[in-house]
Amino acid sequence: MDGKVKVKSRPGHGSSFSLHLRVQTTNLAAVPQHPSQALGVATSHGVSSSALVPDPVPALPCARPGSAGYRARVLLVEDNSVNRQVAVSFLHRLGCLVSESENGQMALEQLHLQEFDLVLMDINMPVMDGLAATRAIRAMTGQVASLPVLVLTADAMEESQALSLAAGANGFLTKPLQFAQLQACLAQYTGPEPIATPDQNPGG
Repeated sequence: MDGKVKVKSRPGHGSSFSLHLRVQTTNLAAVPQHPSQALGVATSHGVSSSALVPDPVPALPCARPGSAGYRARVLLVEDNSVNRQVAVSFLHRLGCLVSESENGQMALEQLHLQEFDLVLMDINMPVMDGLAATRAIRAMTGQVASLPVLVLTADAMEESQALSLAAGANGFLTKPLQFAQLQACLAQYTGPEPIATPDQNPGG
């Protein structure tokens, strides 16, 4: 892509990375209309690398624990606290109840204690990574073994996508996570957004 990657590292102090690329803006009129194609969502049926400029996050009913009409129970497995905050904010606006885990081992423990409708699984994590955790989920007994698992990673290479699907993941989401991308996946795996009930506060 005729770009440059720079790395500065100092023992005991840390490292910094920079990436410089020249890219062209996307012609939105030419973006495919199917969500999985327009948003670069990878599934077992294929992978699209098209890019879409993210729209502003719309105001949607926010689901709260104990409220009626929530859309889905989502287990978010992510070791980065900032990434978790962003994903939780998006999921709440999409009407989901969210439980958080910092690594694959903690996620497996939660799956033994609670029922979920969807798992968002980061790949690179300490203790147990996302691929190992996904394989462990598929080896479980009962309905949890068929639980939809969507892998989250900043690595959009086809090899990583293939490894995720081979581990048993249903789909592949690239980071930084985009609201519209997540919205399209939820529509595929959890159904439509819930209708706001009296105890919900539209717009959050």
